[in-house]
Amino acid sequence: MLAILLSNIFIFSPQTVYITNIGQFTVSLFAILKICLIPVLGLLLIFYPVSKLIPDARSTRYAAVLAMLSMLVWIQGNILLWEYGLLDGKSIVWSDYEWRGWFDGSLWTAAILVTCWYKHVANIAIRGAIFIFILQLLTASYTSIQNWNLIHKEYQTSGNEKLTEISNFSPTSNVLHLVVDGFQSDVFDELVHHETLKDRYENSFQGFEYYRETLGVFPYTIFAVPAFLAGELYSNQSPKDQFIDDVLKGKTILSAAKKAGYQIDLATGGGYMGNRYANLPFNNLYNLDNIASVGAELKDPVVALELSLFRVSPHFLKRYIYNDQKWLLSQLLFGEEFYKFGYFSHTYFLNKFIQEMKVERSAPVYKYLHVMNTHNPIVVDDHCQYSGKPSSMTRTSLTTQAYCTLDTLARLLDRMKEMGVYDTTLIIIHGDHGGWVPNYRQGPPATLVSGDKAPEWMTSLASPLLLIKKPNEKTPFRISDIYASLLDIPATIADTMDWEADFKYQSLEMLKTSGPGTRERYFRFYFWQRDAWEADYTNPIQEFRIDGSHYETEWKLARVIYPPQH
Repeated sequence: MLAILLSNIFIFSPQTVYITNIGQFTVSLFAILKICLIPVLGLLLIFYPVSKLIPDARSTRYAAVLAMLSMLVWIQGNILLWEYGLLDGKSIVWSDYEWRGWFDGSLWTAAILVTCWYKHVANIAIRGAIFIFILQLLTASYTSIQNWNLIHKEYQTSGNEKLTEISNFSPTSNVLHLVVDGFQSDVFDELVHHETLKDRYENSFQGFEYYRETLGVFPYTIFAVPAFLAGELYSNQSPKDQFIDDVLKGKTILSAAKKAGYQIDLATGGGYMGNRYANLPFNNLYNLDNIASVGAELKDPVVALELSLFRVSPHFLKRYIYNDQKWLLSQLLFGEEFYKFGYFSHTYFLNKFIQEMKVERSAPVYKYLHVMNTHNPIVVDDHCQYSGKPSSMTRTSLTTQAYCTLDTLARLLDRMKEMGVYDTTLIIIHGDHGGWVPNYRQGPPATLVSGDKAPEWMTSLASPLLLIKKPNEKTPFRISDIYASLLDIPATIADTMDWEADFKYQSLEMLKTSGPGTRERYFRFYFWQRDAWEADYTNPIQEFRIDGSHYETEWKLARVIYPPQH
């Protein structure tokens, strides 16, 4: 029975987590299960000899308690799957779910006590545990065979030699395309106009044009990427993974760069988006999950174990496993905040990028970097040091982390000037979407198809940063209020670099020449769903039309795009 209990916790549950979130992992299922076997074997070696010391008269009761625990683990992880929202770094308000703790606690306590007191219940528990074990074994075998091509994915390591090459520029022509996930435009506007920061940032960002009125396309990364790399919009007409993969394999601004003779360097996180990005053309691919000594070979199994323990534990234990977003296993195994939070690991990458920078590439280079410095969780204090634990995202806390990020970006640009590649490089810095805190919108609230007012963070997520510096641009830092969209990025880059590539949307350079005026733009909003990673389609997409400034004018619901068989 002990083996069955441990298998439920450390084998079947991680396998379920992996299969239902398969795009989130970089390594194979077998690589994860190899690590998961360690606690199984270790606990068996400890507790099996102990079980032999139990008198025969009590051994059946002992086995029955283990069997009931096995059943409770299965019930908790497959039936009592409480919803806690997206585990992306946001705090969980545990007091809102206190009743779940009383329910779980009562169920677990009653089941164990009844098993101890009533012999016939003990026999039922043993038979039930064996039945559930066989059921899980068959289910795990079936789902593994069904997803065979995905679960034995080949893992690509990213050593220091890749980082060195990623940091290497051409002396003749470069494109630096930097996506800072979740960087909210009006937060940048506030920082760049701050009286103590204004002069420094205007100097570091000399030649840049800040498109203050930029409208995003989607509220989340997965559909924003095909939009700003290829000008393609997801419309719930095909499975989302297939759509993203097909777009990134096809005509993108990176394929246009490749056709123009540019080498392609990619540096992104692993997981779901890392697997999608691997469809792009590239010469060098650096996985940001491999920062320092904790690579995906260890990180992915730990994540699978943490999610599994969170899944199968009763409510009151989940709080300690989540551990204020620091996760218990990560805290025990890795210790320092560097390993746990995207801000620190990606800041480390950017600092190494600055430190390792050189100008020795013979061919022109397109560098695409996607970092998570301004994304949840919020983990820095006013001195850009670890704040001790993640804090809730407020206007103040987001601005602080954005300031720390901007300070790193300014040092990167200053280093490019020292190395003599700043002037000849096209540099694009933008968010994939905005942040979660209210922006400075003055217009009327948007109305959803349900008739309810849209959450105020919807318009914030539609407000990503967009900065562009053209090659050999000598003008001071300046601000443009033209009605830009992230959809304009591929056409703008192709136009600026004079590449032979046509995209669906308009170059911002062409838009400037058409003069001021109202432009019809669209933002597609949808609510995140619990099964977002494994679902083929997303929730209904509500498309809003904005005629003019998205901070001031009305957001009009134009249409709703439902998934098939809605």
